[in-house]
Amino acid sequence: GDLDLEDIDMEDEANQKAVLKEYLKEKGIASEKINKRITRYEDLGALEDEATDALEELKEIKTAKKE
Repeated sequence: GDLDLEDIDMEDEANQKAVLKEYLKEKGIASEKINKRITRYEDLGALEDEATDALEELKEIKTAKKE
């Protein structure tokens, strides 16, 4: 379903992953690659950073789509 990007708890790892999946999908990346990438972010301890960046970009993408 649609994530509520304005009201999402980014401390929550499940939300971080959901945001990244949504974002990478928007970028046209294949599902199996998305999962690998998210696993790599987890291993690097970069999940929250990447998700926060993705969230900002997703907001811009969604705003652009509305217009």
